[in-house]
Amino acid sequence: MTSIQFASLNTNGLNTPEKLSSLLRLLWSKKVQVAFIQETHFRRDAMPSLKSPRYPDTYHNCFSGSKSRGVSILIARSVPWEFSDAHTDDNGSFLFLKGRLAGQLYTLVNVYLPNTKQLRALTGIPSRLDDFAEGVLLVRGDLNVALDRVVDVSRGTSHLAYSYLRGIKQLLHSHQRINTWRILNPEVKDFTFYSAARDSYSRLDYFLLSHSVVSLLASSVIDPLTFSDHVMLHVSLKSPLPAPKSWQWRLNESLLQDLEVAQAVHTAISQYFETNQTDDVSSISVWAAYKCVIAGSSSNME
Repeated sequence: MTSIQFASLNTNGLNTPEKLSSLLRLLWSKKVQVAFIQETHFRRDAMPSLKSPRYPDTYHNCFSGSKSRGVSILIARSVPWEFSDAHTDDNGSFLFLKGRLAGQLYTLVNVYLPNTKQLRALTGIPSRLDDFAEGVLLVRGDLNVALDRVVDVSRGTSHLAYSYLRGIKQLLHSHQRINTWRILNPEVKDFTFYSAARDSYSRLDYFLLSHSVVSLLASSVIDPLTFSDHVMLHVSLKSPLPAPKSWQWRLNESLLQDLEVAQAVHTAISQYFETNQTDDVSSISVWAAYKCVIAGSSSNME
């Protein structure tokens, strides 16, 4: 089995060509196959194209009221994709996408919550998703909440009450959503957002996976900061897509039509067996080594 590379980034606006180009270059350089983007800040009636030859399949949900919020999912040409269905809200807060990715049915979800009243904004999403989801469910969420004030905030404190945070975690737990990065890094402190106003770091960005498919999780990594105040978060999931076959050398047979090359090959073969075919070396070893030697000699002639 091979794996599919997912990544996410809150870009804090993509309305300049320079920032859009930087994002696409970053995704391609990181070999991202499915990208979840938050806070695109596109207007629904005047949205620039995120399509590129490297990411030909793009899906968006924008807020019609202003240039705020907005989520997108980009799928690279390097992974087979068959679209099935999509579902959005009117506020540019979430995008549900369903289809076959590398032959496997996936439900890809991109969620962006406001920086206040997060629990109320989140409450209706899991039940709507339960009715929509099929196959492997992967949820990317900028929840604007550090779920654990001790390990997810550099200062070790939160302005939200413990009972409020517990309500969010219980909601996710009741719908069997697993925090992929935390399951692989149970005691590590690392962060995805820097607040200049508070001079503090926190982890607000998550990839959530269903309990039933946790075995597909291969890796989860947090990148350093780039051009946004959020970092890029990566997840790799095992895929049924066959791994590429290893490269095998083959002789360019057209070279044998060249008399000089043919004579050189004949000479190399004769010299090899005259030197190596002795009584103290088995014929199996001689033959195995011969194939390596003649492949190297022929490669030098190409």
